Amino acid sequence: MDPLLALHQQVGQLEGKISAAHSRLDRHESVVQRDLTEIKSDLKTVMAFMNTSKGWGAGALFVSGIVGTIAGIIMSMLLR
Repeated sequence: MDPLLALHQQVGQLEGKISAAHSRLDRHESVVQRDLTEIKSDLKTVMAFMNTSKGWGAGALFVSGIVGTIAGIIMSMLLR
């Protein structure tokens, strides 16, 4: 067999393997991109909930500060 022909066949086989590997990588890449899109969507929901919770927490802290101030004023009036 001609060495050049054998080399050409081996190169053809390697190109086929490389093409198959590229197609597998493309499939995996599309799966990862789809998963990242889903994660990003889920994170938006979680972040919206966290922002709402931070608002409620700030409101509760504000109200507790007011109640504490009123209680302090009442206690100082009673203890005079």
